[in-house]
Amino acid sequence: MNQQITQQQFTVKRIESLDELDMAMKMRTKVIQTNQIFKKFSFDQIYSGEEQRATQKIIQEGFGYCALNEFGEIVSVVLSFDLTFEPYQNPDQLTPPQLSLYKARNQALAILNPEQKGQAYWVGYSATKEECRRQGLQWKMILTACQEGHRRGIQFAAIHIISFESHSMAKAFGMHVFGYSEASDPTDKRQYFMGDGEFTKEMGINAVAIIEVRKLQELVYSSKL
Repeated sequence: MNQQITQQQFTVKRIESLDELDMAMKMRTKVIQTNQIFKKFSFDQIYSGEEQRATQKIIQEGFGYCALNEFGEIVSVVLSFDLTFEPYQNPDQLTPPQLSLYKARNQALAILNPEQKGQAYWVGYSATKEECRRQGLQWKMILTACQEGHRRGIQFAAIHIISFESHSMAKAFGMHVFGYSEASDPTDKRQYFMGDGEFTKEMGINAVAIIEVRKLQELVYSSKL
């Protein structure tokens, strides 16, 4: 018997307070602990004091969105900021999950090499509860952040992707994807971060998708998403 998924109604809004940010990031931490890459780390390793300070700086420098379900619970989050901005005060003291994100962002910085502030934005810290992800909410949140960047005159978006659903959508939109994934087979030594090999749903995805924001806006308009 086929299992039906009930379509839920979501409200997407700007994050307006540090309390709202804190609730969103706690939700994010619980969600990404189900990722093959991040599940080995504790809650406090992912959402440490350094991470709390960094996300507060991000909201001041950039912006964030969260999505609420019909009960007013936060079920999705995304943060975005200028790619040249460094939110971590002590990058050499990061926990392993933070270091993973830090390396991905710096890989995007090396690829795009923006000459000045305002050319490229990082779209990351995104996470969506699984039942909502299956309804396309994760990608909607990413697009919302990219559209905000477009209104601000940003040329390129570097999107951090840690879900199979978002990875599939990024490929469908023709984005250049650079990713790393931990294979279930320990003898698999391929360099996934440089595109050597294809992702599968059993892997923990940690990828960067890059696209010109203007082109993304045209694709969204043409597909009426």
